[in-house]
Amino acid sequence: MSHFSTLSRPISFNDLRSIGCAEELFALARAVEREGVRRYTHLSERMETLGRSQLAELFRMLRDQEMEHENSLDGLALRGGLGHLPDLRFSWDVLHEGMMPEQLETLTPALALRYALHNEQRTYALFLRIAAGTHIAEIRHHAELLAAEELEHVGLLARHDVAESPTLPLATLMKPERLDDLLSLAAAEARTAAARRAALARRLRSIDDQTSAQLMQDLAEESEARSRDLGNQGSIPRLVMPGVANDNFSPLDILRGEAQTSFATFHGFIRIANALPPCGLSGLAQHEANLRLAATARLTDRAAAIRGERLRRKRSGR
Repeated sequence: MSHFSTLSRPISFNDLRSIGCAEELFALARAVEREGVRRYTHLSERMETLGRSQLAELFRMLRDQEMEHENSLDGLALRGGLGHLPDLRFSWDVLHEGMMPEQLETLTPALALRYALHNEQRTYALFLRIAAGTHIAEIRHHAELLAAEELEHVGLLARHDVAESPTLPLATLMKPERLDDLLSLAAAEARTAAARRAALARRLRSIDDQTSAQLMQDLAEESEARSRDLGNQGSIPRLVMPGVANDNFSPLDILRGEAQTSFATFHGFIRIANALPPCGLSGLAQHEANLRLAATARLTDRAAAIRGERLRRKRSGR
């Protein structure tokens, strides 16, 4: 555990350099799961105190799932001949400046949801980055499985307050009752997102944030590919593209803005899915929502990494 073992404090999302072996990955994943158990225990107790039993039950369910994941990691390590995994400590992120109370015991229901969602998004992106950054097939395989598990948690939290989220024109643009209608809507949104993200990638390169630019370009290409996969299903609705960041926007502003747009689009597809009877059409809308949710998590993770670096520089006086 060469890098992680040198840290005297809990590991954070921003500490990751590289994963060199399955033992490192499993030990890190177990530390992440244990932190999830701890946080969801506190959040569920806080929601019970506030009389928010439904939200408390959601947090308890997520706590139990984290415990199951931790146990399964121990089993995988044993079957893989890794034996006893080293004990690591991990710590969740706090929210943006000014949003988090000093004591978690004072979190409101809305902030508790946002706090959990933020950290599940970062956890998903963490394992996705590990998978993308390794040439070792075993590590890539397990990291992708871990990312998929975390994306399920992101979805559970994101869907919990969908009824209270801002209205998005996508949800009211049309109420698709036929497969072709939904395919057309999804293709139009993906094509619009591809053009917007390509423009944002160029803007990020011009202000010399190559890492964020590459992420935005990757997302643009994925959206373009999705649009091609969906094909031209007759009449394609024209969607208005939100304004691209102006010259005064920082990389953090750009990433947060695109994350908000992507998250709103997720909610739009969820509303469509919820308005349809359980069928293949509803499942397709859910799938389109999940694709937007995954993009939101990656954007949120990158924005949080930039914010973390800013805080480190501020503390060191640089």
